[in-house]
Amino acid sequence: MMQNAGCTLVDACNELPHPSAGYAIHKIVVQSGWNAMAEVSNSLISLYTKFSLLGDAMRIFESMEVQTIVLWNSLMGHEAWLCRTCHFSLQKCT
Repeated sequence: MMQNAGCTLVDACNELPHPSAGYAIHKIVVQSGWNAMAEVSNSLISLYTKFSLLGDAMRIFESMEVQTIVLWNSLMGHEAWLCRTCHFSLQKCT
């Protein structure tokens, strides 16, 4: 139940145009201890990579006591998506 609430809060921030609400929710997630849950951390990784904040996403991954393959794949998948997007944008500009 609490895990779903944490994911829902973080996922809702993914719909916003700026990460500021995500930072506030991340603080609540840490205070409540939900950050230890892989599903909530995965949602936070998705949030930060959406806004190209790979450093923040990597810090979440590194802070996990158990770094699962699911979290790693999420991080790498989002990073690959950002690289493809950046590469496409650079090609369009030249």
